[in-house]
Amino acid sequence: MATAPSWITSPNLGVYSETYSFNINPLVVEYSAPSGNTVAQINGALPSGLSWGVVNGNVEVSGETTEVFADTVSAFTWRITGPDGQVADRTYYMQINPVAIPPSWFGQEQFLGYAASGNTSVYTVTAHSTSNINIAYSIPQFSPPPGLSINGGNGLITYSAPVVSSDQTISFPVRATTGSVYSDLSVTIDLLTVPHAPVWYTRSGLLEIVTEGDFIEIDLVAYDSSGAPITYALVNSVPSWPFTLTATGLVYGQVPQLFTTTVYQFTVSATSANGTATQTMDIIAEPVAVGSLLYWNSSSDCGTIYDGAYVTLDVSATSKRSVVINYSIVGGILPRGLILNSQNGLVSGFAEFQTRDRSYLFDVQAYDGVQKITRTFSVTILRSTQYQYLGITIPVEGSLKDIYFGYIGETINSTWVPYSSTTPQSVLYPPFIQLIQGLNYAIDDPAAAV
Repeated sequence: MATAPSWITSPNLGVYSETYSFNINPLVVEYSAPSGNTVAQINGALPSGLSWGVVNGNVEVSGETTEVFADTVSAFTWRITGPDGQVADRTYYMQINPVAIPPSWFGQEQFLGYAASGNTSVYTVTAHSTSNINIAYSIPQFSPPPGLSINGGNGLITYSAPVVSSDQTISFPVRATTGSVYSDLSVTIDLLTVPHAPVWYTRSGLLEIVTEGDFIEIDLVAYDSSGAPITYALVNSVPSWPFTLTATGLVYGQVPQLFTTTVYQFTVSATSANGTATQTMDIIAEPVAVGSLLYWNSSSDCGTIYDGAYVTLDVSATSKRSVVINYSIVGGILPRGLILNSQNGLVSGFAEFQTRDRSYLFDVQAYDGVQKITRTFSVTILRSTQYQYLGITIPVEGSLKDIYFGYIGETINSTWVPYSSTTPQSVLYPPFIQLIQGLNYAIDDPAAAV
């Protein structure tokens, strides 16, 4: 009878952190069984991200756990079945604990805003957490400033400000807690007297980076402690202001076409019944990169054509600015007989006859009033007719003629020529000297001609 299978490793497999890598340090569960056994999981489930397999006669757990937000205990049962049908079951337990990461205050401004003397104001703070545990907000200061309270569920801060005779800055910490971990942020509130000239919420300096053609909307905001209405006006701008500023502080408009990066530095006044405050701000406007709004329509290779034919080559471009594009040749040379239409970007005409196959390179520039792009185009023209030949002869007279006919009489068999007995040799074989056998003027390289 075969030996019965049995488990060696005890049921408690231990407690592990979410960041523990079972790929680097696999968990080995030992058992004893005769050859030919099989192992199966018959109940439960391993923690998410983990898997198991039989390696060298043991069960090996590998993988990495993820998305664990609370202490998690997993139970699972493996069964060994021997070759003779005997079985051994054991339920194992393991615990995975999440990594405790405190909440983050990323994106939360430390300056909460202004408060008016003797009035109540509200502000909201927001933290973020990777845990699925709700964030609890609090003011951990042993003795917080009078009149301050915070809603622990949503971070709403209420400040019942005391009456003051001079401006003050109130500083205090706020805490965001998840489980056993927390994160603090030091925040401030500026407490102003009433009445008071407007003060700016919108920061000075760079407000936004925009691109030509974009439509922008920016709210400029100032604060009056007594609640008096505020009107906004443009004081100056360098360079000239291309947008619209409403009396309510809304900046809007379309970024104009640009050739270079432009910094609009402008000053705005905020005026109420209690006074005026000015603020200088910047908007950076950038031109569109070449290729985004002006680009070529076709390949730079215009292909191969034959001489003598009427051809049309497309070297046009497209501008998304909905303007007329002007084209010009700025380098190279067009094949003879072809011209470029400066309005539609088409090269057309009858290609002149070539003395040899030849490739042409020419540079075309497209200009839409804002941007210029240049590309080198190529076209090959093939010669469609053979070289022209010219034959010139002169008659032979005198003694040369006698020698010629003597030679002909000796070398020509009369049977080769029909009616040779009656046809004079001067008719059959008129004597001449070949002066020019052929003229090839396709050679345009002086060295080749020599």
